[in-house]
Amino acid sequence: MGRCVLASLLLFASACAHGPAQGSESRVVVSSAELARQTGLKPWAISLPFGANEDGTDLVLKFLDRAETSGARFVTQLQVVFVTQEEGQSLECRTRLSPDGLPPEEKEARVRMVSVTGKPLALLERVAQPYAAMMVTCQEVLMPGTTVTATTTSKGGRYDGMGPSSDPSFSSGGLRTATRCGSTPVTRYRYQYGFEAAAGYTPLNPQRLLAARPGLVLVQSDAECIPRPPHAPRNNRIEALAFGGVGPDAALFVPAPDEVAASTLEL
Repeated sequence: MGRCVLASLLLFASACAHGPAQGSESRVVVSSAELARQTGLKPWAISLPFGANEDGTDLVLKFLDRAETSGARFVTQLQVVFVTQEEGQSLECRTRLSPDGLPPEEKEARVRMVSVTGKPLALLERVAQPYAAMMVTCQEVLMPGTTVTATTTSKGGRYDGMGPSSDPSFSSGGLRTATRCGSTPVTRYRYQYGFEAAAGYTPLNPQRLLAARPGLVLVQSDAECIPRPPHAPRNNRIEALAFGGVGPDAALFVPAPDEVAASTLEL
């Protein structure tokens, strides 16, 4: 009975947890923590440090590729962490990336306003960031065309019982309409958190992620900022819990549930 339940869970994960596409069974599945725990696989912490001016979509794809290389079968509690400061206070600001379709309580993050002066954090405010893009425009134009006419005659200039024939003739000077399209550089704006803008970070693009990993739809939560724990890493990073595979023996750098093994892997 237990094996049947586990098999059903694995099938459910592949079909509904927005993980691998068909024909990509070795791909890691981004799932809920509850589903991953029920597989009985060993959990461990995994992280990918990153610096300034990084693209969130590229980072997530790299993170998942390296998680697969490490042998992980499931990834849960995926989040992007920024180490920053405001008013002299060292902070960790983070957003979670959860599979679309999870219950709201698993995707919701509390926005924590912490400040030494008691004011709301400016790092949690949304700011408009300009970026260059190309805009395609099309318009109809009039172009010189060719007019085709037909002259009807009888063969040999007389009726011979075979019926009339049509000889086409061509003339120029007519006009026709055509559609022409072109690309024009434009400036667009994206709205992101102050701590993301300060790091030059480009937020995750769900369409690009879906194109690279069909079936994987991740939803970004609201951000939260908390005082940085004393022993936490000092670098920006993507981190998660991985299930399956073998992580090195090392101390976890984030508090983990009791069932999580004391191991972590920095990608």
